Amino acid sequence: MRILLIALVVTLTIATTSAFSTQEGQQILALLNDIRGSVSPPHASGGFAPLQWSSDLYANVYNVSAACNDRYMSELAAVGATGENTFFFNSEPTPYELINAIKAPGGSFNYDDISCADGVDCSIYTNVINDQTTQVACNKAYCSANQGWKVVCGYFPAGSFAGVSPYPAQPHASTSKLDVSNINGLLSFHSNKMIQSEPEIEKLSMPKTGNFDWREKGVVGIPEDSIDCADSFAFTATGIYQSRIAMSKGIRTSLSKQQILDCSGSANENYCSGGNLNDALLYVRDNGLMKTTDYPYTGASTLFNHPCKYDESKIVVDGGYVRFSEPTKADILSKCRDQGPLGVAMLGTQDFYDYRGGVFRCNVGQVTATNHSVLLVGYNQDQDYYIVRNNWGTQWGEQGFARISALPNEDCGIGANRAGSVDLN
Repeated sequence: MRILLIALVVTLTIATTSAFSTQEGQQILALLNDIRGSVSPPHASGGFAPLQWSSDLYANVYNVSAACNDRYMSELAAVGATGENTFFFNSEPTPYELINAIKAPGGSFNYDDISCADGVDCSIYTNVINDQTTQVACNKAYCSANQGWKVVCGYFPAGSFAGVSPYPAQPHASTSKLDVSNINGLLSFHSNKMIQSEPEIEKLSMPKTGNFDWREKGVVGIPEDSIDCADSFAFTATGIYQSRIAMSKGIRTSLSKQQILDCSGSANENYCSGGNLNDALLYVRDNGLMKTTDYPYTGASTLFNHPCKYDESKIVVDGGYVRFSEPTKADILSKCRDQGPLGVAMLGTQDFYDYRGGVFRCNVGQVTATNHSVLLVGYNQDQDYYIVRNNWGTQWGEQGFARISALPNEDCGIGANRAGSVDLN
């Protein structure tokens, strides 16, 4: 894990501290342990070890709560040694009001996808239900008439990170919007090669303006991991076709990336050094794709020994109208709204490798060359950022997704390059 040390100069407003009493602290502790005992799905072992109040953590959160600037956090939390959450209240909070604020994000957390609703900080809840957490402490302080009361809670060890399950769960009914399921038989879309004669698909689409997120329609699969191979074009191509199957059949299935690498000619001879998304889409249109279970991903382990194992009898999708956008933000977003998730090219910088969350800004000026491909799945018009699915696993970024500024000179070149898509009709 890389740790970046950044010198910050901030003006801090010092609070008038008015700590939780010993009795209130014990109330908070009991109520937090009640939350741990009532999570659903339940812990696989049948329960959690109870949290203990920590005097060391208390000293740490006492200092943080006393500094009223809402961007201030402890050094321990900044380097990931502790978990930490901050709350503001208009009036002096009771233990029950604090607990209600902690429980509130629980309804936005999806255990199956280890994901949180957009705009909600689920770490407030998952810090409590993380089964590795053993210690906790909270403190309150009065800041000002404008800011009200500030409460800071600290947890040790820290464990609430993107893509990390907070605890091992009992088997339960899935509520996943991302997980994959099986598909049988061949789904042939109309094609601009004009070799198919399937009936037209009644396709989903998004509004012409405003925010949109294809994940909410249940057509985006869970982010996969290319592991030690720079073959993002293959993951993006299969992601496009995966979403088209879901849009037409309501089924998300994992499609073979390795087939594209071994058989399509869209990859470099050293396919871990990249390839061409456009050629990959044309290959799938003309030849079809098998499932990952029938043609597993091997990545770098078979780099220079990868005979094509294509089996026409096992393909599950082919066809489609392969389209390419104009190299403009407006046309890229228009095609994504109308046709579904599409593949975009971008510059993957070192900072992007280290991305953990928030809106990423590619602060390198005008991008003249790209080196990475991702699946564009949404756009927030209010705050002007793209939502993309990467292929570096679910522990990267925001459960494998990222928000990237859509402003020129901050968008990593996304809006200045043609995007690849497949239209169903």
